[in-house]
Amino acid sequence: MTPESEAAELAWLDRAHQRLGRPLRVLHIGNIANNAFNNARIQRSHRIEADVLCADNYHIMATPEWEEAQFDAAPEDAFFPDWSTINLHGYQRPRWFAAAPLQDACRYLEARAGGTATEADRLWHRMEHERHVRCSKSQIAKLGLLRRKIGWKLRHEQQELINNLGILADRHERAASAIGARSRADLIALWQSRHNKKPFPALATDLDRYWQQYKSIHRLLGHYDIIQGYAQDGIWALLAGKPYAAYEHGTLRQLPFEDNVVGRIVAMVYGLADRVFVTNIDCLASADRLDLDTSRVTPLPHAFDDAKLRQFRADNCALVPACGPLRLFMPARQDWQDGDPNLAKGNDLFFRACSLLVKGGTPLSITAVNWGRDLEASKALIDELGLTNQVTWVGPMQKTELWHAYLTHHAVIDQFRLAAFGGVTFEALALGRRVITALDETAALRFFGEAPPLFAANETRTIAAALAKIAADPDDTALMGAKAAIWIERHHSARRVTALQAAAYRKMLDDTSHPV
Repeated sequence: MTPESEAAELAWLDRAHQRLGRPLRVLHIGNIANNAFNNARIQRSHRIEADVLCADNYHIMATPEWEEAQFDAAPEDAFFPDWSTINLHGYQRPRWFAAAPLQDACRYLEARAGGTATEADRLWHRMEHERHVRCSKSQIAKLGLLRRKIGWKLRHEQQELINNLGILADRHERAASAIGARSRADLIALWQSRHNKKPFPALATDLDRYWQQYKSIHRLLGHYDIIQGYAQDGIWALLAGKPYAAYEHGTLRQLPFEDNVVGRIVAMVYGLADRVFVTNIDCLASADRLDLDTSRVTPLPHAFDDAKLRQFRADNCALVPACGPLRLFMPARQDWQDGDPNLAKGNDLFFRACSLLVKGGTPLSITAVNWGRDLEASKALIDELGLTNQVTWVGPMQKTELWHAYLTHHAVIDQFRLAAFGGVTFEALALGRRVITALDETAALRFFGEAPPLFAANETRTIAAALAKIAADPDDTALMGAKAAIWIERHHSARRVTALQAAAYRKMLDDTSHPV
């Protein structure tokens, strides 16, 4: 996408606003790793009225506080963080972000979109209370949550008993028709119109949970022009018969090829999506393998606010690596022993490469973040390699602390198992830092139009070679970091991310009977 086409797509948003008499409305459903939150925040800065439905996900890295607030210490429980116990220095989460059980979050967003301000405010406080009950460590809150869980379990067991006794004949089709959702027969017909030679992936029982919950969400969907589902959450719009975009964030790497409920649902949701956003360069191959219509697939960089990083870099231009040994920063999880492609980082390869440099006479120091499934194994390996004195362990960092560390080290070390990159790499590049990570440069060229300027490596030998080059040019006279920052502005900016999505939305709406 050229700067001219970016401008044209962003101008379309203004025209859509004029025709609708309001901004384009987009509902983002699902929020793993704050991808929906960051995307919606960027879209809101570009004249899109974007809301986020984050149902039943309270993980610390799926909260606005983690992304935006300043705090001295994070909540101890990463899965159910109790932010009420943390001094956030006045930060308030935005009201376009709804995190609660599905029914509560939908009721709130529905009131916000089409109800009164009083009702929306009441439901906001109810939703906040429900989140506090689930995340609080107080005994009273725990008892209340236990009571709810017992009730949920009893209702679930009762429904299972009814189903197993066969009291509801043809329950799958009836479950759909009773709530106005597409039945499996409808979905099969749609699938055959697009994939006539491939069997429909989802079993009737795979859809049970979604049919049961659909009544909580279907009215909400009518308030938005575009539904964007993350991972498999496009299924809600699919059941409602509404156009939707399916947003991949590692989702296509393995899941749609697994013969289980999640895998079959993912294959169905992406196979029937009006548009598919692929955000990982290695997952373009998965889209090909799934035989997705290339005209419906958009390679989309991960959403992040590059302007914020540019400003941080400008405000902290005095931050540079200290004189002395080569300073290396590894924020990635320590995860390498089982080789799971969705989790493994290949940290062991990096430590072995550092050992080679030290043995060759290159002084270096390593700062690593103290987290990951294989933390103890990494420490044992470091001892075995004789690197104990070279490694300093630090706790997980807030964003600004992380960026400070990027600027004060000669290189940022990401991961060496996936030929793709995420937050560590693109934020480090935006700050003008040199990065060593695995990268499929051919796939990157296809994805971006130009491969990013970084040190691509995926084995001990190539990592060591990259480290040697950086050690030989500690001040970056080759301007690798400066070139990286320019590349981000050209190919990975928030403006480009918004324009690419706007182009897809325009085509989706043009394909319906009510083009904008």
